[in-house]
Amino acid sequence: MRLERKVFDYDSLTHSQLFLEKVLLVLPKEQQMEKPSITINRKKLSREQMIGESQFQELFKHMTEGFAHCQMIYKDGKPSDFIYLNVNPAFEKLTGLKDVIDKKVTEVIPGIHKANPELFEIYGRVASTGKTEKLETYVPGVKFWLSISVYSP
Repeated sequence: MRLERKVFDYDSLTHSQLFLEKVLLVLPKEQQMEKPSITINRKKLSREQMIGESQFQELFKHMTEGFAHCQMIYKDGKPSDFIYLNVNPAFEKLTGLKDVIDKKVTEVIPGIHKANPELFEIYGRVASTGKTEKLETYVPGVKFWLSISVYSP
């Protein structure tokens, strides 16, 4: 399936069509867990590591771009959904999506799989190849355009 890049005039965007930047970090299939969990043993962290972690958390908290760390869900070997593992305050402010952590995108934005199947295709491809991609798409469930950079380690 070939995806067409949509071209639109930035000056014609309305309040219901805000152009936002959203960055998704998608874990490769082999790195996914049944239940997402992150455990940090603070006793084993050096002072420098703790300072670095604190600085990263401050950057994450205060950056103006929306950021979502997600985990792909596969059904019959194909990407079918993803879970929000973490989002920053800018993501919530820009998208209007609140309390999304540990929820599937299909719960948060009903109908997204049918309205935007290319998202799942692209996210799955990035998760499996590790090759970063960028796309712009209109998401009817939230009623605005998104510019999305998708990255997987």
